[in-house]
Amino acid sequence: MDVEVKLYFRDQLREARAVALRDAEGFGEIIFVLERLGSLLSDKIGLGKKADSIIKQANESSLAEKIPNEWRGLHTPFPTLYKLVQDARNTAMHEGAFARHLTTHAIELSIILEHALMKDIAQVCDFMVRNPVSASLWQPLSFIRQSMLINSFSYLPVLVGNVEPVWKLISDLEVARYLRSEDQSMRERLALSIEKAIVQPSGINLQSPKVCDPEFPVAKLFAEWDGLPILIKTKSSNDLLGIVTAFDLL
Repeated sequence: MDVEVKLYFRDQLREARAVALRDAEGFGEIIFVLERLGSLLSDKIGLGKKADSIIKQANESSLAEKIPNEWRGLHTPFPTLYKLVQDARNTAMHEGAFARHLTTHAIELSIILEHALMKDIAQVCDFMVRNPVSASLWQPLSFIRQSMLINSFSYLPVLVGNVEPVWKLISDLEVARYLRSEDQSMRERLALSIEKAIVQPSGINLQSPKVCDPEFPVAKLFAEWDGLPILIKTKSSNDLLGIVTAFDLL
């Protein structure tokens, strides 16, 4: 399977899993992706007949059978999960506790498949979140706070400097600390731009993340990683291509 195809189905599985995590009975999206992947791997019709092809793909990951066989009390082997999801999919009992149980199995199934698809992927660009939301120095803290809350972001990239601009990170911790300080009213602090807030006494401190190019090897990321999100940009410009966190590499 081509890398581009693997990444497509990885993203599809992640989006479907996000739907399932928001909705305790939202197993359907994962099933749909599973069926599409099965159609690519096999010309047979139905989840049951596509099982061998999908299980073969899943076995690219040690999480499919090897580790579950060693830790059976904590992990369910992929073939067993697949059969549970397939059998449940074929019944009419898709409500309440039954549906929630099916969703849990479908989520576990998707995690194993994602791991299998990404087994031989080695460049940071294939793990990054593309076109990340960023902040601008002119934007008020009210807007930065809103963006963080709406998207559940802990950090936002912000480009700083005119002559030699560099990417920094503004964190939710710094925004919260500054907004809750006692030297100004909350209203005044919310109305301040980032540019003004970072130069005030006890103002917001921006952090310096690791920045690398898209082809940087994932295996080398951890040598000097301080835990902050890593920013991905081109060597020739400051255009921000993506952002990578430890969560993206799990």
